[in-house]
Amino acid sequence: AAHSDGATVTNFSDYAAWGQAATTTDKVAEPGLWSLDNLGSTLIALIFNGAVFEWDADLSNAVDTRATIISGAPTASRDMLVSTPDRHLVLFGTETTIGDTTTQDDMFVRFSSQEDITDWTPTAINTAGTQRLAAGSRIMGAKLGRNAIYVWTDTSLFTMRFVGTPFTFAYEQVGTNCGLIGKNAAVEVDGAAYWMSDNGFFRFTGKLESMDCLVEDYVYDDLNTTSNQFIYCGINNLFGEVMWFYPTADSNVVNRCVIYSYLDSTPQRPIWFTNASSIFPRSTWIDSAIFGLPHATLYDAGTD
Repeated sequence: AAHSDGATVTNFSDYAAWGQAATTTDKVAEPGLWSLDNLGSTLIALIFNGAVFEWDADLSNAVDTRATIISGAPTASRDMLVSTPDRHLVLFGTETTIGDTTTQDDMFVRFSSQEDITDWTPTAINTAGTQRLAAGSRIMGAKLGRNAIYVWTDTSLFTMRFVGTPFTFAYEQVGTNCGLIGKNAAVEVDGAAYWMSDNGFFRFTGKLESMDCLVEDYVYDDLNTTSNQFIYCGINNLFGEVMWFYPTADSNVVNRCVIYSYLDSTPQRPIWFTNASSIFPRSTWIDSAIFGLPHATLYDAGTD
């Protein structure tokens, strides 16, 4: 319709009147966490549920050069890592049709051809491939281990091993009812994987073990499960400890830590602790292997 002067008339019939509540649905947004890995001198970076980028440190003007989206790669994925020593870039919870974000499947795994992070479509002359995991509703995270890649869904644990042609990787479900609570809630140390689930703490050393935890009720009775993606697991190799930094029920960000001593514990006497001295908000952690001493970050509300 139009006015006599030609101006368009728009009919606004779908609205909420003054004082009337709008129709809404509750929606919980997952945080935009980054995954980082190296392929030689190239930094690979993935934003959670987004695109994957590359940055070449060997460029003469590298510090003045922005990271760029990897050509030909999927554009929506949940997690990423570089498989070594075979050098495949692996994306988890990614697209079934490359470049179409509407086809993102939270249980779908896709890997590039060996040594070529721009070649993702499987052919007879490359090693690119795909696999959909069967147990769970979404892939929560993945870690490169000594003998395999560990892939956790919200309910289960899988291993992903490089086997070469013709399949490239072999997949095995090695645990049930042991899903990962958050993307960064797992570590691997000395050939053993440790992680926090929504129903306890677990370890995998070739067999799945539910870890006896003397402070489990203390942790889970005061845990903010809607902020589970902020949970971060780190290693303090100097003291033989695995640490989980987590948010308590009255906090939306990390503000407490529970620690397991893997060096001093025995099957008969597991050593766990969390007390006033360990209530500190470390949002990320990197062990001493690179810097000589552990480095960590914390959440700062003043930088929102």
